[in-house]
Amino acid sequence: MATLRSISLHGPLHIPFEVIVVLNQPIVHEESHLDDLVNGVRFIPSAANLGLAGAANRGRNVARGELLIVLHDDAEVESGWMEALVDTADAHPTAGAIGGKVLYPDGRLQNAGMILWRDATSSPPWFGERPPPSAFDRMRVVDYCGTSSLLVRADVWDDIGGLDERFYPVYYVDVDLAMAIRQRGLVVLYQPQSRILHHSGASGSSRWRSFVGARNRQLFIDKWGSALDQYEPGGADVAGAIGRAMTRAASIAPTPHRGDRLLLPSPVFKVPGGPRCTLADGVYLDKERDLRQAYVAYLDETVEQLERQLEVAMVSAARAEQELATLRAASAYLAGTRLSFASDGNAYRYQCIGGYGAEEWGVWLGADALTIVLPHPTTLSTDSSDGWTLQLDALPFLTERRTRSAMTVTVNETIVLHVDETRSGPQRYETRIPARSGSPTNVLVVTIGGGEATSPSSIDLNGDDRPLSVGIIALTLVPAGIVAPSSADDAKPYRPSATRV
Repeated sequence: MATLRSISLHGPLHIPFEVIVVLNQPIVHEESHLDDLVNGVRFIPSAANLGLAGAANRGRNVARGELLIVLHDDAEVESGWMEALVDTADAHPTAGAIGGKVLYPDGRLQNAGMILWRDATSSPPWFGERPPPSAFDRMRVVDYCGTSSLLVRADVWDDIGGLDERFYPVYYVDVDLAMAIRQRGLVVLYQPQSRILHHSGASGSSRWRSFVGARNRQLFIDKWGSALDQYEPGGADVAGAIGRAMTRAASIAPTPHRGDRLLLPSPVFKVPGGPRCTLADGVYLDKERDLRQAYVAYLDETVEQLERQLEVAMVSAARAEQELATLRAASAYLAGTRLSFASDGNAYRYQCIGGYGAEEWGVWLGADALTIVLPHPTTLSTDSSDGWTLQLDALPFLTERRTRSAMTVTVNETIVLHVDETRSGPQRYETRIPARSGSPTNVLVVTIGGGEATSPSSIDLNGDDRPLSVGIIALTLVPAGIVAPSSADDAKPYRPSATRV
């Protein structure tokens, strides 16, 4: 109603015109309701959603004028709107279509002719902050103008074959029309003296609009792919690309001026059935059904992609949680905490380099040393001016044929313990760490290395081929003079098995 009211207020007195309203799948009694409110308007109802092109073609079938104006139902025209379009058409016969300046209801600039890019995307003729409504106040040749308000010559419309209804229900109808007009040696003009307010209401969800837009863009590329090569590619230099695109639009088109004779070449593309073709409503019901089915398939594929992405994200989240647990453990480590290297212990939370994975006896060392990085006790809440005691529970690898097992412990590259063990079973070793021993990064880098390694299989114990030297059970750091919270006495005695040591 707002559109019709604006035409009633601002329609020209000296230009005869007719108003045709195509009711696209109207609600019940909508036509009779409008008849009661509006005089002098012809209503054409449709039981199906014809889409933009279908509705415009159906309106063309009954229109009698030489000039056609497509106007959206969410637009409100301003004074002089039609006069500016008609006067421009009279003055410039090489203009196959003419659009005007489009403003938002609050007066901000929405559209001033559009730029088409080589990849079939489009943009307004500016970059960055939206210019004031007074900008783009000169008539010029453009790539296309939107159908929210667009004058098209009736003979050009018919020669082209009407709007291409394959672009259903919306999107790329106006771009396709402009390409067909240029193919006939004509131009699309932007006339800023013709102004409308456009509410630009978006129907459907953003996902639906994205799907339809992408679908019709591909259709447009399939139809006009070779012609798109002459358009600008866009790129990082957006401002420069816009300038080049606007220059190109004017340079490749005939100069529009008064007095040219309008000559139309033979049509290259026609909608099946000719320019006055009227498809049955059932055809549009099928088009809408097919589109909905394609959308459902698109949603299914999107959901599958999201599920795959979710799986990847969950794996990444699990890894991040594990890393976070490591950080939490390191930050929560207090002097006196026993780090057990058994499979159910907590030493795995710290950064370890070398050695073997946790087993029943913890980490069995071979030829490589084990390094574990701990926060320095001086950075924690516990304090000791007398220094610290490092307590190490370990199991030397001794047998009847291997009677000596060496072990060396260094802290921040300083040797603090070296033993040549001859006793069997779990042993506890203690060594003092000065209070100020540390590193520039406030960590303790504890490295434990075994002596000469021997594989159990080489001395006929079992089939274990790993070179072993000493098993690390637990490590504890306590203030000097404090007894460790746990003892190696609870550890199980060494029992070689058939599969592992």
